[in-house]
Amino acid sequence: MAHEDWTVDRLHVALPHSASRQQLLQDVNLTPLEDLPAVLDGWAAAAMRSRSW
Repeated sequence: MAHEDWTVDRLHVALPHSASRQQLLQDVNLTPLEDLPAVLDGWAAAAMRSRSW
């Protein structure tokens, strides 16, 4: 999946564990806007690693 295809919802679904999904939502809600792209890039990388395809 290309970087621009990720949404917070797609990231949430792609993460395999409830704890990581909860941490994603916490990060999205508490990260300053200027830092959010880097945080989401990290979550996208984690989601890609967790996928088995």
